[in-house]
Amino acid sequence: MADFNIQEMIEQVVEKLTGNKNLLANFKKDPIAAVKSILGKIDLDNDVLEKIVAAVKGKIDLDAITEKAGGIGNILGKLKGLLGKKFPAGTDRLIMRGLFSSELCPIDLPLNHILGSDETLVGSNQGEEDGLDYTFSKDEKLVLGGEFLMKTLKENKVYIIQREIAKQPVLSFGNSSGDFAMDNYALSNPNYKSLAFQLCCDDLERENGNTEKADKMLKE
Repeated sequence: MADFNIQEMIEQVVEKLTGNKNLLANFKKDPIAAVKSILGKIDLDNDVLEKIVAAVKGKIDLDAITEKAGGIGNILGKLKGLLGKKFPAGTDRLIMRGLFSSELCPIDLPLNHILGSDETLVGSNQGEEDGLDYTFSKDEKLVLGGEFLMKTLKENKVYIIQREIAKQPVLSFGNSSGDFAMDNYALSNPNYKSLAFQLCCDDLERENGNTEKADKMLKE
């Protein structure tokens, strides 16, 4: 098979599908056949076609989600509005649970599998009373207490991984220098081959990147 630019093919298929409701309907019924009809006489192995189909499905789903929410900029704006002028330092576990529970999220991830920064929880009628002196009643709800217990940043990520899963990881994926401690924890695993991957957030359009942070990570 000749060399082809798979990414260009994916973009071509997505462009055709999003501009033609009939093609999109055909894609949903028989994605392999639809992709073949769009790409024409290009001879592709079945495994390549399956990869293209999977990528196209993911791209279409993501576009639908962002369009429904008013675009990625609007999503970020809504999050900033919910969280204040700045995002909290480290990923907040409870906020992520809320996002994964949203109808906009296509990922079925058990909420107890989400790790992140922890903050205090209190009874809605508890006020300033200490948890050791207070008894939760049947007619109240749990609400945020307003204080972080531990933020998932830098070295704290190592502690949280050990606390939550009690295993030293073999794979680490990060996108800033704040993930280096986690990377090193994975790479120092004495029992298994381990790998660490870092995404440099220098793509300002597709990844909502930050040039300053990307340069800092490369230097470190």
